[in-house]
Amino acid sequence: MGTEVVLRFLIDKLKSLLGGEERAWLTTELQDEFSKIISESECLIPFLQAADASAETEARRIWMKRVREVVFEVEDILDDLALHFWQHESVGVLHKAFSTIPDKIIRHRITVQIREIHTKFQKLSEDAHVYLMAGGILSSASEDHSIFPPHLEEDDIVGTKTAIDELLKWLVEGEERLTVVSVVGMGGLGKTTLVRQVFNSPYIKNRFDCHAWVTVSQSFRKDKLLQSMIKQFDEQVHHEVHGWTEVELAEHLHRYLQSKRYVIVLDDVWSIDLWEGIKHMLPDTRCGSRVIVTTRNYEVAMSTYGHVYNLQLLTSEEAWSLFRKKAFPPDAECPQELEKPSRYVVTRCGGLPLAIAVTGGFFSTKRDLSEWEPFIHNLGSKLESNPYFTTLIRVIKLSYNALPYYLKFCFLYMGIFPEDVPIRITRLIRLWIAEGFVQAMEGKTREEVALGYLNELVRRSLVRVSEFHDDGRLGSCQIHDLIREMILSVVREESFFIRYGEEDMNLYGRVRRLYINDNFAGVLMLERSQHLLHLRSLLVFGKESIFGSVLAEMGVHKFTFLKVLDLEGTPVKSLPSEIGNLLHLRYLSLRNTMITGLPKSMGKLVNIETLDLKGTCIAALPIEILKLKFLRHLIVSHYDMNGVSVPKGIGKLSALQTLTCIDIASEVAAISELGNLIQMMRLCIANLRREDGRTLCSSIEKMNRLISFKAMSKDGNQSLDLPAISPTPPHLQRIHLNGRLENLPDWIASLHKLVKMSLFGSRLSDDPLKILQSLPNLVVLTLEAAYDGEELCCQAEGLPKLKVLKLARLYGLKSMRVEKGAMPCLQKLHLDECKMLEKVPFGIEHLTHLKELYLMKMPDALIKSITSDGEEDHRKIEHIPLVRTKSISTLAGV
Repeated sequence: MGTEVVLRFLIDKLKSLLGGEERAWLTTELQDEFSKIISESECLIPFLQAADASAETEARRIWMKRVREVVFEVEDILDDLALHFWQHESVGVLHKAFSTIPDKIIRHRITVQIREIHTKFQKLSEDAHVYLMAGGILSSASEDHSIFPPHLEEDDIVGTKTAIDELLKWLVEGEERLTVVSVVGMGGLGKTTLVRQVFNSPYIKNRFDCHAWVTVSQSFRKDKLLQSMIKQFDEQVHHEVHGWTEVELAEHLHRYLQSKRYVIVLDDVWSIDLWEGIKHMLPDTRCGSRVIVTTRNYEVAMSTYGHVYNLQLLTSEEAWSLFRKKAFPPDAECPQELEKPSRYVVTRCGGLPLAIAVTGGFFSTKRDLSEWEPFIHNLGSKLESNPYFTTLIRVIKLSYNALPYYLKFCFLYMGIFPEDVPIRITRLIRLWIAEGFVQAMEGKTREEVALGYLNELVRRSLVRVSEFHDDGRLGSCQIHDLIREMILSVVREESFFIRYGEEDMNLYGRVRRLYINDNFAGVLMLERSQHLLHLRSLLVFGKESIFGSVLAEMGVHKFTFLKVLDLEGTPVKSLPSEIGNLLHLRYLSLRNTMITGLPKSMGKLVNIETLDLKGTCIAALPIEILKLKFLRHLIVSHYDMNGVSVPKGIGKLSALQTLTCIDIASEVAAISELGNLIQMMRLCIANLRREDGRTLCSSIEKMNRLISFKAMSKDGNQSLDLPAISPTPPHLQRIHLNGRLENLPDWIASLHKLVKMSLFGSRLSDDPLKILQSLPNLVVLTLEAAYDGEELCCQAEGLPKLKVLKLARLYGLKSMRVEKGAMPCLQKLHLDECKMLEKVPFGIEHLTHLKELYLMKMPDALIKSITSDGEEDHRKIEHIPLVRTKSISTLAGV
């Protein structure tokens, strides 16, 4: 498994070294020695594959550990070699490096080390014959690597109609007192999926005044749970709750819910202590409030003294139906010759939905019996007579074994993130790239390749997308608890990373990746550990005050092989000047920290590709930033959401793909320099002056790869002048303009790939829909204080793919017309603070796919017209499942 992956990555790295510019670093003798190691490594691959397929033995375990240790030795030699030559290159003497006495000594030392490694590889090969061939293991069949279909989603689940009806009855009907509804069952049964389907139903959304979903982990903290509830209930205190004590949190929650009918989901509760600890904080308002608990522990469910729904395993027919959906898309028809092996597989999954989804996904591209037989045999031998939990872990592990080697490390890396915390997609992808997991592919950026990796893991039902942006882009992802357990079992076996602070794990061997979580104690001992000198990645999660001194106390600058340093969300206040010693560093995240500035030594980080400074106290970037020639993602914004000043010469960073959000008011020359950044894909400009608009347009014309563009005028009140961009970036998908516009730029009409458009404070006098309605792929449109006119009109066939329309603070708007055939795909319509709009949009009845209508801070006359039976507007919106309203007088307390 992981050992083969480690070896394959080493082979790729050596081939890249011998085939690239770095070849100049090596003597002919060294090149020959590295070539021998490649050959020896490739010869070990079949042995490793056979070992993975064989039964677990102590000899096998020791041999594979030795392979990993030798691979790590080679990696250390390569990185040490690279470090040496980067140091020479940084002072401009690379071409002289081979002639100096110290360099000759270093090259000789490395040559000797490589020869010793070569001997070790030969010994590993000899021992492999003893351990593996003697047992005939090399003749065993290997597993296939096929693609999985999508993860089990709500519309794919089977056998739940009765459960949904029962839960809805308990939630909507019954006693007025606060009642708890528990859904109990083993992991993988679909408790969360079932409850989420109920929670998101229009019946629940309409019946309850406020809603909260809290995911509970085994190591829950009461204050974190209370913060999560309050932030979902009361947006006005969203940013204040982090500083409150537990008593203050409890008092605010109790006070806020006093007059509300509320519903709270506590998902994945592990202990009785949780419910006992928070139940007194939830007031019984005697108006039908409900708490829903999902748990694997039946005792937890019984301790709530409410309704208990015991979710059962699927019946044989339900399991068969689900398997066919996953294994034989799209019509779920099983070929006759595969029915017998299919039913065998379903039986071995024991009626567990997640296990069925994973195994069904595994077989989804197999249509020949010969492709099934090796896996069926393996499945039967491994899963026979095992409890359901163990069965699921092993089924998932088989899916992991079937992954292509380039996906295995990406998948294992998901386990490094804290339990039940959504993983931001952009963060994950950039970390994968920095770790070296993403292979180059002609015609694609590494970010695009990495996104393809993630999509493949989703298709294989191993990763679940937990959040989409409103324009359909992936926002965050998660892994199922049981999948995470499987990952951790592999990680423990192969030392892929060390989780320090969550469990008692000794630091031994060559530690590659270290993950420090909240409640970490004994951080000072890490400084003394010699095993960390080979550390490649350090990720710190948590906001505990002890992390403010982590860098200084650990002496992080000593970890000269470090590639990833992720301190997002920790209260780190400064970087040591020695940070410049980390020449291997590719990823540095200080997002949402208390950093106020960067040391001048940052300019020595010659390999850094991602620098994330979003939400920090940094107001200006130092001139040394211009030395980072491989920088691809520069994400900056002040904690108050203002842009960050950049030095003159920003155009030298020609590798930049992301530059957000910069303030160019203090360095006007930077605007023309942006035209040199032809790799740019995401650009955000703050404090743009009117007179600089034409220069900016000229720069944008050169950005053929631009996907996202955001511009904000100075103080948000000055006009934006963006008169002409020709040609327009052919791949531009998202535009955000904040500032006055005399006219909507004509060039916007040519953006046929635009999917999201946001206009803020534009104060246009002409109806912007005249231009925007011709955009064929627009999915999300937001107009906030963007139009001063009295009428908006979307003509027939206009905005054919629009799904979300948000209109806010259009104070002059008196009417809106939607002609028949316009916006045929619209699903969400938000009207907020349009004080003159007293009727629903004319033609709203034509929007047959509209699912949500939000009317916030709207005139009383409008609210009355849709809430009173018999009113014309009331009849027009009867087809909309979810309607939420709040009038101006309600907000004013009238």
